[in-house]
Amino acid sequence: MKLTTDTQSLAQAIALASRAVTNRPNRPILGNLLLEASGEDLRITGFNESLGIACTVLVTVEQIGQVTVPAKLLGDLVSRLPGGVVALDLDPETHQLSLDTLAGSYKVGTLPAEDYPAIPQPEHPLVFTMPAPDLLDRLKFVAPAVSGDETKVVLTGAHLSCSADGLDFAATDGHRLALFDSEGPTERFEVTIPGSAIRAITDAFKGHDGEVTVTLDEPGSLQVLAQFEVPGYRVSTRLIDGQYPQYRKLLPETFATQVEMERKPVIEALERVAVLASQKNNILKLDCQDGTLVISCEAAGLGSAKETLTAPLTGPPVTLAFNCDYLLEGLRAFPQDTVYLNLNTPTSPAVLQGPGPERRVLIMPIQIRE
Repeated sequence: MKLTTDTQSLAQAIALASRAVTNRPNRPILGNLLLEASGEDLRITGFNESLGIACTVLVTVEQIGQVTVPAKLLGDLVSRLPGGVVALDLDPETHQLSLDTLAGSYKVGTLPAEDYPAIPQPEHPLVFTMPAPDLLDRLKFVAPAVSGDETKVVLTGAHLSCSADGLDFAATDGHRLALFDSEGPTERFEVTIPGSAIRAITDAFKGHDGEVTVTLDEPGSLQVLAQFEVPGYRVSTRLIDGQYPQYRKLLPETFATQVEMERKPVIEALERVAVLASQKNNILKLDCQDGTLVISCEAAGLGSAKETLTAPLTGPPVTLAFNCDYLLEGLRAFPQDTVYLNLNTPTSPAVLQGPGPERRVLIMPIQIRE
């Protein structure tokens, strides 16, 4: 293998593909990236037997070939090279990969490409396309509600459900629920995509304005997989097995109170009050009165905080408490300037919603003990 390419493009591809490489792989070869040079492309692949990321870099190929290289070593080295052109040359006798730039020459040990496991392909593919910006918008909206608790495996991903009513993107960690209703393909399916794959997709497809091709395995396949692909990038992932919660049953059908909030001023006030709230249980209180929203917290022995904002209210006043982070992350997920807080009682689910019905964030209040 012998080629030349742009250092910055190579570094970006290595960094992205390395997201699929674990720090302590169960096999040495899985600590490596697979480099495949053919035609005018260099494909760089990382794979941990659950998540696979493949990136394509435009190169000038003098000799085709393939090899695997330690991901961390290669990434740390290439990211520090000066800008410009870098030449890669695999020595067939020593099996070392040379990297030559104006700054100097470096050699890295390799392992044979033949030992690298192939990323599985969907057995019974269900394929559809959607605009990449739409996919990213929906995944980013629900991502904050994906659980980080590995003991609740099914909640550590986002659930995609396509029915006659459209395509749902949903995530819940048991304390909050983010739901995005949208139009979808004619196919019917339900899958749960791991959080690691969501992060890889949002990073890899950032800035792409074309179509993303989504390929899903039909239920019942031996290896339930999903692939997301745009020109130059492909993310493959095993799907999370298990029954996802019936999240729509959590959403109240009606609300007694609605508070109209200007998103940016409320976020700024919450961030200030959060400085005190973070010192004690991260809990703050909302007092929703006629025309005003009072945000406050008490940190015993440390101090207190209180801010009052204008916020039109429809229905009876309500006082309730929230985890500050959940409320902030919910508000930040909305692109609109105005967000509505829908309420019933101090202990029943509260729902943030934009002017349209497609985006909703449900947050469970915290019981106030006076």
